[in-house]
Amino acid sequence: MLHFAPTGRRRTTVNQTSQSGPGQAPTGRRRRVPGRLAPVLLVAAVLAAAPSASALQGHPPCRGEIVVDAATMEVLHAHNAGTPLPTASMIKMLTALTAVDAIEAGEVSWDTLYTVSYDAARVGGSQVYLKQGEVFPLRDLLRATLIESANDAAYAVAEVVGGGSVDEFIRRMRAKARALGVEGARIHSPNGLPHEEGRARDDAMAVRDLAAVGAAILEHPQLREWVRTKTAPFRRGEFQLYNSNHLLRRYPYAEGIKTGYHRFARFGVTSAASKDGVRLITALAGCERKGQVFGRAEQLFEEHFEEYEPTTVVDRGAELLEPAPVRGGESWSVPVVAGEEVRLMLRNGSEPQIQTIVVGDRPEAPVRAGQRVGVVEVRRAGRVVAEVPAVAAQDVEAASFWTRWWRRLFESGARDGAREAVR
Repeated sequence: MLHFAPTGRRRTTVNQTSQSGPGQAPTGRRRRVPGRLAPVLLVAAVLAAAPSASALQGHPPCRGEIVVDAATMEVLHAHNAGTPLPTASMIKMLTALTAVDAIEAGEVSWDTLYTVSYDAARVGGSQVYLKQGEVFPLRDLLRATLIESANDAAYAVAEVVGGGSVDEFIRRMRAKARALGVEGARIHSPNGLPHEEGRARDDAMAVRDLAAVGAAILEHPQLREWVRTKTAPFRRGEFQLYNSNHLLRRYPYAEGIKTGYHRFARFGVTSAASKDGVRLITALAGCERKGQVFGRAEQLFEEHFEEYEPTTVVDRGAELLEPAPVRGGESWSVPVVAGEEVRLMLRNGSEPQIQTIVVGDRPEAPVRAGQRVGVVEVRRAGRVVAEVPAVAAQDVEAASFWTRWWRRLFESGARDGAREAVR
């Protein structure tokens, strides 16, 4: 059955493909999905604790570890991934996401002005040394929260968005965590500082959930830009923000996100890296040394990038399973083929979760073979990863006068029958 979007653009699922690789190291050969793409069910993204997929040697040095493919959230490596561990400053990812929700809802804006309170000025640890009575736009406070990991700025963000109440903001943080599917987290502050009432009240989250929150950060262009920024001016250039994520300086594929540390949590990082069109997210918590956490993240990135190789998922000229509709033609539709090849970097042995969708307006007859009749959207786990032309595979001539007359008669009879059925 054909379905038409309200805008007039046709969206029809015409093909889905699946290919399992050999599960071995890349050899330089291209894997190829068969030319006529075989239909499969789109697999739901999985983010859960699992045995290590990478067969790392020895015991992992951090208390919690996970590596996921950002496109599908497929778990590539996991160690103690479902146990809540202290987040330290990594909780600030959730602080930023909660603030952005309020901005997008129109409750506040990037330019909402904030006058530093007595409580915000007293917050210690990593900070931008806010002084009571100073005035800053929310934008600057969020930037300082993500780049400098400033505890006082994060507290100030909570006061802005919470209408002066940090408790209200924390309630919103918890609601945001639930909306992201995060369960079992302990959320007690906007900045991750150790709680004065003891470790049981420290912010804590499983690394699998940190990876999900990190993925949500990457969905926001402004937040994505800040978490990969190495340095930036603050307070009209009087103070320089400095990103503590050393991966941005030592690993060429790093895209940043957020570090964390306090004496009970030890060292942690939620980080992203992209290489050859593949983006991975790594979340580590409870690492013993500062240098260790970045070295471990880099090791995990490099090992798992090696598991990907170029794979042809759509061949040029591959016939799609359903035709495209045609207006005013001798035929109601025309067979469609892909106008170009599509190659993606896919992991050996994994289900690629590829789906192809024809999108476009119904062409008016006559249609000629080779004519573009729309686009083929290639989706991976529901996300568009490539677009290529959808091309008519054969001619469709314009319908004759008698064909059009009979069609109008048929359509008129169908409408009358429908009206009679609902009386």
